[in-house]
Amino acid sequence: AMALEEYPKLWVIEGLGHFHGDTFWKRNMVPQSILSAKEYDDLPRESLTMLHAGIGMAFAQHLMKTINHLSPASEIRQVLKEFIVLCKENSRPGYEGAALESLGLISRHGQFYSDTRPTEMVLLVSNELAQLDTEVYEYFWHGVGRATYFLPINFIPGYGSISHATDMIRSLAPDDVALRNAISGLAWGVTMVNIRHPEVMENWIGLQQEFLTQNDALTTGVISGIMMRQDTPPDAQFISQYYEHEAGNEVSSFWNTGVREACEKTLKSTYPQLVQDERLGQIFRYQS
Repeated sequence: AMALEEYPKLWVIEGLGHFHGDTFWKRNMVPQSILSAKEYDDLPRESLTMLHAGIGMAFAQHLMKTINHLSPASEIRQVLKEFIVLCKENSRPGYEGAALESLGLISRHGQFYSDTRPTEMVLLVSNELAQLDTEVYEYFWHGVGRATYFLPINFIPGYGSISHATDMIRSLAPDDVALRNAISGLAWGVTMVNIRHPEVMENWIGLQQEFLTQNDALTTGVISGIMMRQDTPPDAQFISQYYEHEAGNEVSSFWNTGVREACEKTLKSTYPQLVQDERLGQIFRYQS
C-alpha cells in the first residue's frame, strides 16, 4: 500500500486497517493490542493514523449491529463502553482518537449496521456519549460531520451539494461543541477527497461564507486534512497546490488567512510537534 500512487494510498491503508480489525470477529476473537503490541513496532509511522481509523470502523461496524434505534438506552450505553475500551486497548498511545472518530462515521450511515433511522441513532448515541465521555463525544461528532459528506444525497458532485451537508449538520447538532466538531469533520472530508481540486472548497466557502467564517471550525478541518495528507504521503505536490490556490475575490480574504496562512503555520510548527509527541490522533476532533 505504501508503494501506491500518492492520492489513493491513504484510503487503501484505512481499508487495510478495517480488514485487519474484521479478521478478529471472523475468528470469534476479542481484538487485543492489534496495533499496539510489539509485533506491530515495524509498521511505517506514516500508516498509523489511517490504520487506527480502519480498526475503529471495524469495531464500530460490528458493535452497532447489536443495537438499533429501538434499543434501550442501557444497551446502547453498554455497546458504547465496549467500543471505547476496544479502541483504547488496541490503539497506540496518542492515536486513540483516530479509532474513536470512526464511531460517528459508522453511526451516520445506517447501511453499515442495518438501521433504518440513522439520524435518530446518531442522536441516541450522542446523548449517551455526552454523559459517558465528553472527549469521545467530540470525536463522535467529528465523524458524523465527515460521514455527512459521504451520504449519497451529498456526495454526488453538484452545485450546492456540500452546502446541503452543512444544512443537515446544523439541523442535527444538539450544541455548539457538536456543531463545531461536525463542521470541522465535514471540512476535513471535503479537503481530503478534493485535495487535487481546491475549487470545490472555494465554491463551498463562497456559498456559505457568512456561516462558515463565524468561527474556526472550517479552518480546523482544513488544516487537519492537510496534516493527514502530509502524513500519508509526505510532501505530495498536490498538498501545497491546494492551500496556495488563488481563490476568487469573493473568498480571497478568508482563503489567504483561514486556509493558506493557517496551513503554512500548521505544517511548519503544529504538525512536526504532533509527530514528535506521537499525538496525531488528536487531530480527529475540533480544537481551536
